[in-house]
Amino acid sequence: MTRTVLSGGQVFDAHSGTISAGDVAVEDDRIADVGSGLDGDEQVDVSGRTLLPGLFDCHTHVMISHVDIWKMLQRPFSLVFYETEQNLRATLTSGSPPFATREGPTSG
Repeated sequence: MTRTVLSGGQVFDAHSGTISAGDVAVEDDRIADVGSGLDGDEQVDVSGRTLLPGLFDCHTHVMISHVDIWKMLQRPFSLVFYETEQNLRATLTSGSPPFATREGPTSG
């Protein structure tokens, strides 16, 4: 197990909404610790950057794949649900985060 420490940067604390100097330690692709002066097997200098530990953007638009107001007004709204299913399937099979790991897309 390798412990990698991202050090020298700023760390965003989602609980308090503050940003302060700190380190983030990662073990087995998971955040193991957040704090100051952390040690590890590898050090990565992230000076001048802000870390957002545990925060990832899972924002995706699956209801509409193309904005065409005129077309949207002319077709039944229920067709959007079929398009949504296709868009979700495409997202899951593409391996896009957060559905992917280093080994590839997750299943299930």
